[in-house]
Amino acid sequence: MLIRNPKFQLRLSLVFWGEIMKHYKSNKIKIFSRLFFLAFIFFLPFNIVLAEESPLKIRVGIFQNKPIVFQDEPGIPQGMYVELLNEVAKQKNWRLEFVFDTWANLLERLKKNDINLMSQ
Repeated sequence: MLIRNPKFQLRLSLVFWGEIMKHYKSNKIKIFSRLFFLAFIFFLPFNIVLAEESPLKIRVGIFQNKPIVFQDEPGIPQGMYVELLNEVAKQKNWRLEFVFDTWANLLERLKKNDINLMSQ
């Protein structure tokens, strides 16, 4: 489990350390818990770095509707709608996957949740 709030993570580790000290009075447990606490604090920055989100995959249905949206000869999606979606994807950390089909088939795929968005 990765906790994104470093203050909460520090507070949680302090509470955990305090509970160990309360219930166990032996020196071995005290040394172990202190080492655990120091290791936890040492690896705290690494947990925060690992907590970065991976891009969200968005499936976009497109069909031939020049110049708004279309697929060129090599099969690459083009048009104003595609350019707009690519800009939004950069800002929102999305990874777009374009699905080319007819309008009627895309509408059915949208109803079945096979795609997330559909062009007009």
